Amino acid sequence: MALFGRRKQPPAGNSTMPIILSDSSFNQTKYRDDDIVQGVVDYVNAMFDRGLYRRHELPSLALQAYHADFYLAQVNNGGHSQFIHNSGHKAKHIFADALAGLIAMGAATQAGLLQEMIAWVDANPAAASEQTGFSGGRAPFLNSLDDRFYAAEKADPISRRAAEWISHCPELRKVEDASYAAAMEGLILANPRRSKRLSAARIAGFHHSLTDPLCVAIGLAAASAETPEAPIGIRGGYSVEIQGKEEQGWVVDTDGGIRIAVANDTGARLYEYIEGYGDALGKYRPPAAGRLLGRVDARSVDALIAYATKRPVAAAGDLLLRRARPLIEDAAMSAQAVAADIPNPVFWILLAEESLALVETPRGFVLAGSASGETYGPVSLHEAASHAAASREH
Repeated sequence: MALFGRRKQPPAGNSTMPIILSDSSFNQTKYRDDDIVQGVVDYVNAMFDRGLYRRHELPSLALQAYHADFYLAQVNNGGHSQFIHNSGHKAKHIFADALAGLIAMGAATQAGLLQEMIAWVDANPAAASEQTGFSGGRAPFLNSLDDRFYAAEKADPISRRAAEWISHCPELRKVEDASYAAAMEGLILANPRRSKRLSAARIAGFHHSLTDPLCVAIGLAAASAETPEAPIGIRGGYSVEIQGKEEQGWVVDTDGGIRIAVANDTGARLYEYIEGYGDALGKYRPPAAGRLLGRVDARSVDALIAYATKRPVAAAGDLLLRRARPLIEDAAMSAQAVAADIPNPVFWILLAEESLALVETPRGFVLAGSASGETYGPVSLHEAASHAAASREH
């Protein structure tokens, strides 16, 4: 039986880029195989998340081992059904990488099962889109693959095959534990396109937070609190009872703590977060809304979105942040309430340890640092727009 059929092989990748693993990953311990595979998983995550490499710029073997391990972990947790669901819009690449890796490492039985799954997905796209990994969202055929997979894993584990394969790959570079972090950092920073991609990703994130109605509404509600707060992230939504009325709420992380936000056509409100708990009868009570902290009306939300849509605020924020804090990678932006003596909105740029303020002046955008008198800019509208254009990859 042909294991790959006519499905195209994954891109060749970068055969000159090393795969860096620490010496301790290869120590003769009970979990040596898992340590080696986890080392590759950590490597790929770092190259994607911090190095901002694209898949065709990484060694093919690393991606194949990474997605073969993803296949193993997903099937062990929720079967082939969960693997399909969690592969999402990247399924084409994930399936191809995992299959190529299983074949290369010699896990023939598991590779055959994965090929059967791929053939089923190709023949049943509607059913494949309904897979969840949970009861009611699992195709019987995939359940049968699960049983055969677990038996194959007992007889010939993927992790053992993968560790042996990785150990002999030509791209492997073992480094002493004391030098591992520096070696990884060097490879992360070696990406010649990293700076441009970092700006592009940050500009996109800033722009979303200033133009998405939910983000803007929650941000302005948080900024209106007696002690102004800025949102760092919005978690999932759920139904929450507020003053006897069921409303759609979101759990929000701000620089002041965990909050509950409610947003609708009239505006948004920010509340204290009361942790859920189990009562004396063993029933779980979900998180609840406490004291009202801040609120904003829909008109203010619309006005802020209109401003941020027309002005290159996000690009100006990135450009000035690069000047003010060149080593910073992670940052978030949110709108602050309009100051009485400043005609344009003030925006926060939130870093791990400090907050910076961005505002448009008659001379252009200016960024104020946390130290007294610390300012950067101005950056003109033209300069900000040019920076946004230069950050795009074609």
